[in-house]
Amino acid sequence: MDKIILYSADWCGSCQTAKRFLESKNIPYEEINIDAQGISRTRLIELTGRLSIPTISVNGKVIGGYAELQQLYG
Repeated sequence: MDKIILYSADWCGSCQTAKRFLESKNIPYEEINIDAQGISRTRLIELTGRLSIPTISVNGKVIGGYAELQQLYG
């Protein structure tokens, strides 16, 4: 089973779409809400190499955002 981490924020529509996609496929994931966790965009870049959200990693490798997630699991 893949370990998926989804960096998100409550106000991010694409994040909500990514979560619904994973849930519709019954794919478990860990969500890290950058606002709730106090993660700045600078820190997000340090953690993931990306500025935008959603940022999704699979098994420790950042794959991109929702479009890449959909390509991988669609």
